[in-house]
Formats: sequence, structure tokens, C-alpha cells
Amino acid sequence: MEQYTFEMVPGLIGEITELLRSINNKLDRLPSNEDQNVIFPEWMSVNDLNNYLPTHPATTTIYSWVHENEIPFYKRGKKLTFKKSEIDEWLLHSRRKTHEEIAEEARKYCAAHPIGGRRR
Repeated sequence: MEQYTFEMVPGLIGEITELLRSINNKLDRLPSNEDQNVIFPEWMSVNDLNNYLPTHPATTTIYSWVHENEIPFYKRGKKLTFKKSEIDEWLLHSRRKTHEEIAEEARKYCAAHPIGGRRR
């Protein structure tokens, strides 16, 4: 442990002050509670879902997805609800493959299934 002398105290106080200013500046740059995203409950309404989805689709689009059974939903009477965990899973599974991924799958398939039944 480093030894400090009384003569060093003013310099140390200056260093501590600068560190505190630096910390305050970093804290000031953090988003406030008002700026942070709203925490969504496990169950969401159509409006909650609209705000939760990254693209913020129109309400009519959400109803269209429900009508086509493209999105997981629950319906009690006329009220639609969505489970956040199921929506997260739905978003992850709706990922589209890149052209490179499709081409690689095609190469693997062609290598495993040659024309005429002969292996290369």
C-alpha cells in the first residue's frame, strides 16, 4: 500500500476531484429513466405489440397477421393479447437467410444428391 504524506493531500484532493468530474460526465451521458424503453409486460395488447415491435407496424398490419395466423396470439371474446416470450421467439424464427447461406445450402445439397445417383 502506498504511503501518503500531509504535503501530498492537496494534489490527491485535486485528483479525486477530477475523477469525480469524469464520473459525473459519464453519468450525465447515460439515458434517463424517461429516455429508456418502456418495460413491456409478459402479456401485451395490440397497442403494446405495436410499440414493442422494432418496425412499429400499423394496427391493420397486426390484425392482418392475426387473420392469416402468421403471429402467435390469444383471443378471449373480441380482445387480442400477445405473449411477449412468444413474440420474441416469432421474431427470431422469422429471420431470412442471406444469399450466401442459400447458395451454401444448395452446394451441400448438390454434393449429397448428384444427378444420376453418382457421387462425386
